[in-house]
Amino acid sequence: EALSEAGVDHVLPCLLYGVSPAFPSSLVPASGGFEPDTGWANELISECRVRGIEVHAWVILWKANRADSVFLTSLAREGRLQVDSSGDTLPWLCPTDPRNLELEKSLILEMLDRFSLDGVQLDYIRFPGDESCYCMGCRDRFTRGAGCSPDDWPEDALPGGRYHREFFLWRTGRITHAMILLSRAAAESGAAV
Repeated sequence: EALSEAGVDHVLPCLLYGVSPAFPSSLVPASGGFEPDTGWANELISECRVRGIEVHAWVILWKANRADSVFLTSLAREGRLQVDSSGDTLPWLCPTDPRNLELEKSLILEMLDRFSLDGVQLDYIRFPGDESCYCMGCRDRFTRGAGCSPDDWPEDALPGGRYHREFFLWRTGRITHAMILLSRAAAESGAAV
């Protein structure tokens, strides 16, 4: 009621934080840092709908820092997390890994199936910065996708490296691919993106 009186016409609750949904999921384990509870979301959607306020889910992509610790460990063991230029593993899904792209897509579709939403706001459609991702999966996918053969990884891909420009363009293309795939999947489910 207060939002409506203030002239608010859209709200964006965070319903999916990387691999930590705010709802019980059949795809990933519950996270202690982001308790799954659909009660508040359903009530919010219902109350907003009565008042003509659109509800668009705020979806943060790739972040895994709130994931269940056992699940996070398994993602790291499977080589699905980002690695920085120093070789340290980060709590972010690697967006170039097809398994991660499929997981994010499936989580978005599960969310859209569970809630009657007007739209989806995709956020963090990026790498955390230039310092990542330099995982072995990125090296292999970059080598195949860009036709480059880095001998010294990740130095060849870092600023000043012999394949830095190609790596930058390849990474940009992978993020664009992810955006297209995820936004199409959401749109085909009837959500505005």
